[in-house]
Amino acid sequence: MINIIENPTKAISAHLREPKMEAIFAYYKALFRVNFRCLDFELSPVNFSEYAKFLYQMKRQKMDTQISVKITESELLDEFLAADFWDYWLIELNPATFKAQKSIFNQLFSIDKSLINRVVLQIPLDFFVKEIERLFSEISKLKITKIRITETEQEVDFFTFEKMLQLIEIHNFEYSFQLNSHHKNWAEKWGQLYAHGARNFVTCLHGLQGGIPTERIISFALAHQEEMRLNSLAFEYAYNVALQLFQR
Repeated sequence: MINIIENPTKAISAHLREPKMEAIFAYYKALFRVNFRCLDFELSPVNFSEYAKFLYQMKRQKMDTQISVKITESELLDEFLAADFWDYWLIELNPATFKAQKSIFNQLFSIDKSLINRVVLQIPLDFFVKEIERLFSEISKLKITKIRITETEQEVDFFTFEKMLQLIEIHNFEYSFQLNSHHKNWAEKWGQLYAHGARNFVTCLHGLQGGIPTERIISFALAHQEEMRLNSLAFEYAYNVALQLFQR
């Protein structure tokens, strides 16, 4: 599976120096024509209230779209957890503060056990490979089952990588790899990971602005017989409409 996620702020920043909320929301509305499986949002104290209103409306219109949210400040936590516009809570695992994060998780999960199934841990690939045994043990203790492994600049040790995939399967984790599609050697890197057993890739649409059209992502999916939930022409049309909306 190659899923598509989107962070419109980065995409729009390529065209507007200071993207406005109206432009961001117009961008999403134009992309509603495409059946996205998942969308990522990053909420801060500055944009939380406006995004919350928009996401409530969006959730009513796009019930089949999974909304994953990352919050930038702990002060938003109570308000965020009480909201019903999100499906998954994206939490970036910080190697330096992982012990403190575990303590917070345990407190939250003791209050609301249903949160466990809605947490997606984002873990840097190099850290995951380096601390593989300890991480699997710690994450399993927390009973978190969803992880998103993010690409880093360091070269991958494929022997350890294959071991990691085996452990993922043994522990029955739901996983995906978030890759940088704007990298010039993206196809080679994806192909290597695929050859060593990786599946469930995730990429960002704004990465496609680096000279890699949607068709090449789709071609990769077809060549490797992966399911693709993105219609090329529909996407290109919606994306062009969005560009016109916020370039006015």
